[in-house]
Amino acid sequence: MNVSALIRSIFSFLFLALTISLQAQESRQVNQASVSFFIKNAGIEVDGSMKGFSATIRFSPDALATSFINAELQATTLNTGISSRDEHLKNKDYFNVAQYPKIVMESTGFRASGEGFIGTFRLTMKGTTRVVELPFRVTKSGGGSVFQGTFTIDRLDYGIGESSWILSDEVRIEVRVEAR
Repeated sequence: MNVSALIRSIFSFLFLALTISLQAQESRQVNQASVSFFIKNAGIEVDGSMKGFSATIRFSPDALATSFINAELQATTLNTGISSRDEHLKNKDYFNVAQYPKIVMESTGFRASGEGFIGTFRLTMKGTTRVVELPFRVTKSGGGSVFQGTFTIDRLDYGIGESSWILSDEVRIEVRVEAR
């Protein structure tokens, strides 16, 4: 066998192996999702949520190297339960939803950790992208799966507000996604 034929054979084998691996993974459709955030304001924890979650999920615990999760969230749906505060947070000093209506998370890798996983994601908010790690668990539920995890970001890394003695820089984010 000549070198050219050998190289073609190797690439054909690798392509076939990758195709079989991707087909073995479950592609999932999001049925329900919740994204909540928690931040301290004057020492009191304030919470809120965002809706408009959509995602492409192809995740298999047995094929982490080829798994991926890409998700979008509509920043325009920000809700803290106080409409005047919501409008203030949507302005250009905070989320600037007129210019940046979406928050995007794209996975770059996964690894097993204890009874769950850690996903590495590129998180883009307000035009700024940073790498975050999201520890999460996957449980079976009613013919589908529930992905649930919590991670923390520094809001200043994304240009959300300014440094403040009253408002914490640290924001805890909880994500729960039901998919089939």
